[in-house]
Amino acid sequence: MVKRKKGVSLMVAYVLLIVITLTIATLVYNYLRHYIWKPQEECPDGISLYIEDYKCNNTLHQMNLTLRNNGLFTIYGIKVKVTNDKDKSPYIPLGEVLPGILGAPSEVRPKIINLSVGDAKEVSFWLNGTGKTGEIYRIEIIPLYKKNQTQDALVCSNSKIVQEISGCSLYS
Repeated sequence: MVKRKKGVSLMVAYVLLIVITLTIATLVYNYLRHYIWKPQEECPDGISLYIEDYKCNNTLHQMNLTLRNNGLFTIYGIKVKVTNDKDKSPYIPLGEVLPGILGAPSEVRPKIINLSVGDAKEVSFWLNGTGKTGEIYRIEIIPLYKKNQTQDALVCSNSKIVQEISGCSLYS
């Protein structure tokens, strides 16, 4: 007489499948909970920056900004965007362009300026290589803040400045 226990092995397979699924879900939950529920640090009030002057050299495809830190904290860096469309907010990033790897899109890094309280600094940007052409109508600058050297830079979107400009052009 041959005994067939197909029903038992099928039940064991279902139990194993449920146990493996619950184990994976628990591992993923424990890994991600540190990222999801981690309180995000915010920039302190008192981060302030303004454009003292700007100059464009359309022959060299370069823009020079003179920025002054009139806030209470040192500004680590800036993210700069411009627009060549009067109806759009700035969306074309300016900065150091890092080429993409393995077909990934290129990335534009923020400019590191380390601008102390009360100081002014001239910062240069290339206006070519953006893939866009035309006159620049508006510029947006978002300061970056770092408490210390080990901390990642915080993007201070609540302290961004937007200013109308003229006499500058983008070149593809």
